[in-house]
Amino acid sequence: MIKGVRRGLSMTSKLDKWTERKARSHLADILPLETPLSIQIFPTLACNFKCVYCIHSHSQPSSSDKFLDPSLFYKLCGDLEEFPNQIKVMFFSGLGEPLLHPQLPEMISAAKRVAEEVVVITNGSLLNRNMAERLMFSGLDVIRISLQGLTSEEYASVCGRKIDYNDFMRNIASLREFSGKLKVYVNIPDICVNSDIKKEEFFRQYGNICDGALIQVTVPKHNGIDYAKIESDFGKAINAEALREDVLVCPLLFYSAALGTNGEVYPCCWSHPDNKLMLGNIKNESFHAIWNGEELKRLRKIHLKRKRFDLDVCGKKCDQHDIIDDQSDALYKKFFP
Repeated sequence: MIKGVRRGLSMTSKLDKWTERKARSHLADILPLETPLSIQIFPTLACNFKCVYCIHSHSQPSSSDKFLDPSLFYKLCGDLEEFPNQIKVMFFSGLGEPLLHPQLPEMISAAKRVAEEVVVITNGSLLNRNMAERLMFSGLDVIRISLQGLTSEEYASVCGRKIDYNDFMRNIASLREFSGKLKVYVNIPDICVNSDIKKEEFFRQYGNICDGALIQVTVPKHNGIDYAKIESDFGKAINAEALREDVLVCPLLFYSAALGTNGEVYPCCWSHPDNKLMLGNIKNESFHAIWNGEELKRLRKIHLKRKRFDLDVCGKKCDQHDIIDDQSDALYKKFFP
């Protein structure tokens, strides 16, 4: 269960469903799409945190592909102009910390020319005054800050880094002083607020300094992480049921894609960093060609035939929404008449 509050409201107030887009159409009703709805950008594979539930707690990427070359990103933006419409939203997130990329604000400015909305998902630890000003002038629409505790000591326990928590909160609050247009949201893993008292403290701290606050369910997404130990250390059960294996058709294949740090295009972040299910590379062809290319058609055909588990990467349990299983036969006829 995800709980949230609107800015300035109590924990019992109406949920602020900022993870949902307003007035959404059912995905199956608008397929096929000439233009993808969203693109996820991996500005970097590096991270300054080692959160216990994250892949960064036990592995690091090679130095050769840690940061996205801005020239590749600007090429992507040019490629996106080949589509008949703007994409709805571009996310800067992925497997690393976006604010580590020295040219992130400049890339956001370029993204604003090809996307209706630009979102950055960050741990927020690098949000000093200079970065806040650069983000404001970039035209950023939404920033989502992933918290890892409610004190400096809790941060050290969860992510292996002790921060000045009071300064951290002040930096988040100052974001709204720079620009009233920028939407600021925070979320925290449920293992960090494992009692009613901590939940109330979370909403008390952030209810008046951001546009929405959420408690997110921690799920066992990554291999090599001892989730049983996390349960023991934090006194909170890990919700494996949030990851579904009953979904036979992945919806992401039909409306989204992800850009890796070396120009690779993937159907989703699950297929990154092992180069599995790579659709193509914008170094060699346009994103428009990749979106309309044979490899994506092949994957869509497999999924619409409900043979998702024939693919190793897609055989993982996943936390997808916009389920289109019931329309797979009709969609197959649309995509492969």
